[in-house]
Amino acid sequence: MNDEEFTLESSIYGRASMEIALQNGNEFMDLIKKAQQDSAELQKDLERLQHLNPIFKTK
Repeated sequence: MNDEEFTLESSIYGRASMEIALQNGNEFMDLIKKAQQDSAELQKDLERLQHLNPIFKTK
């Protein structure tokens, strides 16, 4: 029995390679940008909430 460890880079397998292309990359990037903008707006709102002092009045 051979105790040699084989990986995808082992000579019997050769070097693995694959190339892929994202077909809807523009849509993907637009959604990421929108999510980043939404996140920044939410962060601003959270910061305002942290510094807001609620004022209550009796009815």
